[in-house]
Amino acid sequence: MLGLLVESIRIAEKWSHILWTFAGSFIASLIIFFPGKREHSYNFESHLSLWPYFFLFFFIVISSIVYSGRTKVRLTEKTTLMQSMAIIYLVIDYDLLKIENWLMYTALGIGLVFCLFSFFNAVTYFRLSRSNRLWLSVWSSIIMLLLALDNILRIYSTEAIENTWQVSDALYIGLQYFLLGISAMYIARNAIMLISFLPGKGTFFNAQYFRDLREVKDEHIDRYDENQSYIGHSLILIIVTPIFYYINYNCQFVPAHLAVWMSFVLFPFAFMISRMQRRG
Repeated sequence: MLGLLVESIRIAEKWSHILWTFAGSFIASLIIFFPGKREHSYNFESHLSLWPYFFLFFFIVISSIVYSGRTKVRLTEKTTLMQSMAIIYLVIDYDLLKIENWLMYTALGIGLVFCLFSFFNAVTYFRLSRSNRLWLSVWSSIIMLLLALDNILRIYSTEAIENTWQVSDALYIGLQYFLLGISAMYIARNAIMLISFLPGKGTFFNAQYFRDLREVKDEHIDRYDENQSYIGHSLILIIVTPIFYYINYNCQFVPAHLAVWMSFVLFPFAFMISRMQRRG
């Protein structure tokens, strides 16, 4: 909840947007307190224990819609570069290269092609055409969805924070949830943009589907910045990010999924600070 609130404050134009989103999510989440059809005896405590998850779900969905115009204009060549290095790191850390399966090899091969494509665009001033931006945006959405699913599964497999006795363990678990909250709106947005490629009811590859498909493609293209990133920044990321991952891989300071999300938050923040200092 705190991560979602911090990200909402960062991207919201007005406080009233956050308050209306909160109010709408709160009202919608009350549906959990309705008795179920197969519920023989109403148990308020069991409904109450599920209420925070329903509230978070509606808050994420409503926020991703309300802030869609602000959350989509964020993708750059540096973004896809960082995401590609993150997925390579996780493949190595999870020993996926040792899985002798043709399906896994096919997926890794396709992923490698997209990673090389994102590296090429980040270290050159090759023109970002509409087709290039489309593929880079789709690749970004796929990575974010995979990272999100992995992050959620690993967070919920950790010990519950109320069962921890050490303050350091509680802070560590809390940090994971905080980073998940920050990224939740972008996770939801990327999932929606990928699902939009699928035909809906009554639009199974008919004329309407292809009209909708053009709109989805345009949305992917529009959210990718056509201004090319400074190659110097890309080279810094190519040097610093692998060093950060290599140190964590050998020393295991934090789990791989947490190291990835920390890099997504810290490195862009460092670039923002450097820009502010140059302007000052």
